[in-house]
Amino acid sequence: MKLISKLILPLILIIVVTACSSDNQSVNDSNEPSDDVAKTSTEEGEGLLSVGETHHFKTTIGNFKMTLDRVEDKKAVDGQESLNGEFIIPTFTIENTGDKSVKVESIFSTIDIKTRLFMINQSTVIGEQEKWWNKAIKPGETVSGKIYYDMDPGEMYEIKSRYVTADMQGTKTIGWEFLDGEIN
Repeated sequence: MKLISKLILPLILIIVVTACSSDNQSVNDSNEPSDDVAKTSTEEGEGLLSVGETHHFKTTIGNFKMTLDRVEDKKAVDGQESLNGEFIIPTFTIENTGDKSVKVESIFSTIDIKTRLFMINQSTVIGEQEKWWNKAIKPGETVSGKIYYDMDPGEMYEIKSRYVTADMQGTKTIGWEFLDGEIN
């Protein structure tokens, strides 16, 4: 049942995002860092950030700030070998800035990772990650955790989210870009 819901939810979200897409973009000129860890914070709706930068998402599932803290790669994790070459493992910090709880799993339902030749929109849940993956982040709470993507190695990576805005007036695409040399 979990597998079916993990497949159906992203499909429904893609249909909603496609149906609601609009060329009208609202831009907020305030770029305030969320904390000492973040180099840059943005509320703009399009573009690619770097490792260490933060974006403030205002979506239909909730409002939250997300920072890509670091990225590592491994051939195996907790005894599980990569089936596609390696695990790309980004570590994110998420701060719930809204007034309702947001599940980590819901946040990552709109996120893809890709290289020039390979794209994946599904992460692998490994070991202790399941506790974090199923966590509901309460308003004002900040959590950090890792996501595991089993994929072919690349030279450049993009992690992107295309999401419906909180006002349901359109979609935004934002993400992070990093090179193989930036992976620990």
